[in-house]
Amino acid sequence: MSEGQEAALQSINNFFLRSRLTTQDQLDCYTFIQKLYPGESISPASCQGYCSMTVFVGDDTVLQFRPASYRLDLRVTSTARHVYGIHAPRTEYIATHPGSGLLIYKMDKIGGISFKDLRASCTVPGKSTSIRTKLCRDFAIFLSRSWHGSSIGCLSLGTVGRSIRPRLMSLCKDLPIRFRASARH
Repeated sequence: MSEGQEAALQSINNFFLRSRLTTQDQLDCYTFIQKLYPGESISPASCQGYCSMTVFVGDDTVLQFRPASYRLDLRVTSTARHVYGIHAPRTEYIATHPGSGLLIYKMDKIGGISFKDLRASCTVPGKSTSIRTKLCRDFAIFLSRSWHGSSIGCLSLGTVGRSIRPRLMSLCKDLPIRFRASARH
């Protein structure tokens, strides 16, 4: 077993402990996947989140198990898909696991290389700078899509989300004149 696989499994074990679930609950989740996708390969994602267990099924599917307190807002995931297209997964609620109570979501697997893997591959000094420059440029373009293509007004926003518009309006008014047009845009 590779170091990355060991880390993923340890992270999954920690998730089940934090969620006050048993090893049997964890095994039941894998059994659920095998029944839902017979004959498909099943592997834990190498990078696990704190509040979920993420598993790859075959080449194109991601399943995520989450406690109800960390449920996904499907309006937000749908808006992300609308804004970012193929760069955000189509996400759907599948079921609530009867034993553990974990909510199960299915997502499309997004192609490309993860930031974690990119960082690990950037070991050549000159090349890593150009890769990171391109990453920053591409990420800025990606983020700008949300400003121009979202219907975020229909979502319930948190404290930061509710304060963005007033802060941008303040920038438009308070920045030096030469920057105001950029802030308005």
